[in-house]
Amino acid sequence: MVLETPATRPANPRFSSGPCAKPPTFELSKLADAPLGRSHRAAVGKAKLKAAIEGTREVLGIPADYKVGIVPASDTGAVEMAMWNLLGQRPVEMLAWESFGSGWVTDVVKQLKLDAQIKTAEYGEIVDLNTVDTDNDVVFTWNGTTSGVRVPNGDWIKADRDGLTICDATSAAFAQDLPWDKLDVVTFSWQKVLGGEAAHGMLVLSPRAVQRLETYTPAWPLPKIFRLTKGGKLIDGVFEGATINTPSMLAVEDYLLALDWARSVGGLKGLIARADANAAAIAEFVAVTPWLENLASDPATQSNTSVCLKFNDSRITDGAAFAKAVAKRLEAEGVAYDVGAYRDAPPGLRIWCGGTVEASDIEALMPWIKWAFEVEVPKVELPDGMEPVQPDEKTLSRLAEIIGQIETAFENNHSIDDLMSLHNSIAGRDDIPAEKYRKLYSVMSPEEAAMEALMPIPKVFPGIAKSTLEEIARRLLTAECPEADSY
Repeated sequence: MVLETPATRPANPRFSSGPCAKPPTFELSKLADAPLGRSHRAAVGKAKLKAAIEGTREVLGIPADYKVGIVPASDTGAVEMAMWNLLGQRPVEMLAWESFGSGWVTDVVKQLKLDAQIKTAEYGEIVDLNTVDTDNDVVFTWNGTTSGVRVPNGDWIKADRDGLTICDATSAAFAQDLPWDKLDVVTFSWQKVLGGEAAHGMLVLSPRAVQRLETYTPAWPLPKIFRLTKGGKLIDGVFEGATINTPSMLAVEDYLLALDWARSVGGLKGLIARADANAAAIAEFVAVTPWLENLASDPATQSNTSVCLKFNDSRITDGAAFAKAVAKRLEAEGVAYDVGAYRDAPPGLRIWCGGTVEASDIEALMPWIKWAFEVEVPKVELPDGMEPVQPDEKTLSRLAEIIGQIETAFENNHSIDDLMSLHNSIAGRDDIPAEKYRKLYSVMSPEEAAMEALMPIPKVFPGIAKSTLEEIARRLLTAECPEADSY
């Protein structure tokens, strides 16, 4: 069958979970003030970097006594810098419920060789946070970018803890309300919620984290790019714009532009509201779509940025292939780019809902997902390489005749004789033993009898999938008379 495409298309089809969509007002011409070709240590460069640091503090509401620095290698570099500098003094608990958290576990156990306590949960779930002892150092992601599961709140973190909480918040910052008094180290990157460019990370340190840095020396050597102290004292310049390595001043200008846009939509509260509205639009669609569900099983932990979805239709036998086919079709139509699930995550879709995405684009995308599903699902029941049939007029006429016979059979209260006659008529033969089917139909439910009568149809019309037959039977049983050309 030929399905009509939805009438409305997303104005911006960029739903990648990193790098993410630019702010809606972005234009390259607005980066003209970037001090290109100038040293980042010149007055103009220092001023830009300082503005990026203080703008971050302002928009996120970071306490005045916390240090905010720009570091290399995006969020990954910031997390690694924190772990290599701070861990090893106290027992460590590693929490992981998606791929990036699992990566931090690997680094701590195999690279730093610490005997950490590891607590994990499957994709879509979260560890029991009430079992975490924050008198230990704890490393965790606030929002699992690859699983769509987020920490619901910071109530499980003690105010008078002895350990440090090291939080990878790269897909949470600027979209979720982080409890700064419960977090000692927070990391994120420019490329996520504000739609900045890659390669630059942010490292936020509480006074407790600074104290650890100045009183503890790790047992392992630190490469230059990780060093935050000198002579037992914090290198304050890192947190005032004197970056460890050379930053891209074009990327800095882009980040400053994103911060200005964030202020224009109401700051952090406005950004959270935009992300919440986007996630809600998907939730509304999922609620009325029986073959789709949120990967995160608990609504309290469902992300409002990296929303992960899974298909749950029984006809789908190869989830990975099906999800890839749907994502590929959406991209081919130019309505959604980069919405496939992360490579290590369960098959499905991952749709970015951060504040730079417009709710109208999310709403416009939902009918396209339904369309792509309905185009792809008949293929899962066909032999490899076969496409669903596109009936010609002769085929439609014959199918209409068959549907008429089906209706007659059901008008006669699913008469066994009528069903047998219908079966033989569709199959183009009249030599099927009557007793065999009389006995078969007599013990079937109406649904089973309808399906049995319809089963020869694919032999007459190759490419009509079982799902189509089930839909014909369902409509007949619920008195929804089908039209031949709707199949």
